[in-house]
Amino acid sequence: MKYVMQKLGHFLFADGLRKITALILAFIIYAAIYGADRSTRTIRNVVVDVLAGDNLILDPMSAKNSADIEVSGIPSVLERLSAADFRGTITVTDGNYSSSGVYKVPLSPNDFSTAVNAKLQITKVCDKSFLYINAQRIDQQLRDVEVRTTGELSSDYKLGNVTWEPRQLQFRGPENVIRNLKVQTPEIQLTPEMISTFDKTVEATIDTSAQGVVEVLPDNTTREFTTAPIKVTVEILTADPVSADIPNLNVQIKKDPANQYVIESNIKKAELTIVGAPSQVEALKKDPSTIEIYADISAIAAKPGTHLVELHYSLPKDGVKVQKITPKVVDVTVSEPPKGIFR
Repeated sequence: MKYVMQKLGHFLFADGLRKITALILAFIIYAAIYGADRSTRTIRNVVVDVLAGDNLILDPMSAKNSADIEVSGIPSVLERLSAADFRGTITVTDGNYSSSGVYKVPLSPNDFSTAVNAKLQITKVCDKSFLYINAQRIDQQLRDVEVRTTGELSSDYKLGNVTWEPRQLQFRGPENVIRNLKVQTPEIQLTPEMISTFDKTVEATIDTSAQGVVEVLPDNTTREFTTAPIKVTVEILTADPVSADIPNLNVQIKKDPANQYVIESNIKKAELTIVGAPSQVEALKKDPSTIEIYADISAIAAKPGTHLVELHYSLPKDGVKVQKITPKVVDVTVSEPPKGIFR
């Protein structure tokens, strides 16, 4: 082993100066030849794609930028290059925050790439070491929904409860837009024609379209926000209701003409107790012929026997409702049709 080490040392150090000089000359010659075959060129207006990091949204005008870059390579290849052969990509993050709405993002040769299959090197970014990007933090807020009623009802009626769903809408978008976002207040127009002692349901919409704002749905998905349907329930009540009994109303048995069975009821008359606006109650008392009382026999029309059937009613006045019908049910008898030549 000692002998081997001696031989190796002799090889390395004998005529050492001559060998080192030869290596240096070889390197110089290689560099000269390699450098003689390379050049540089400035490629102008290379597109830089700007991406938004988490919790940020870009101003649309900031999504595309450009920069000039210096490229090193073989002259014959450089001559054929254009800006379209290169692409830059940077990502804006909270760490780039500079001032309100402005982010200072560093730009370096490492942010650029090319699909050209050649020994190219991007050596520097000319004139720009930073890009100033307009961006906003993303905010998410709940906003209350309000509904307003306008117009008037006739003197016989008054407005009861007004309810609506949803009561709140959730939005997500740029912080500066969300902060100043105003939710439109839908209006429900009250008119004398909207008369009912029952709830009325109407549809209203909210339009709060704004750049970059989306609506956040209950399952935490989002959709572009333009209009949101609001289901509004308007209760209209009689201002000073009165009640009255209307007796001796005819009970009808509604029968399909094609039905050959004999259908009869032991009850021919019924009485209604109604409540509503004085003018409408009085009108029904004077002309009760517009009130319809009937037994629905569709389920028993072809079933011989005696059946207990509920009575129903129909009123022509929208502002009156029935408190009681007497009787509630009647006996209806279904019989086989008589036999004979006229059957």
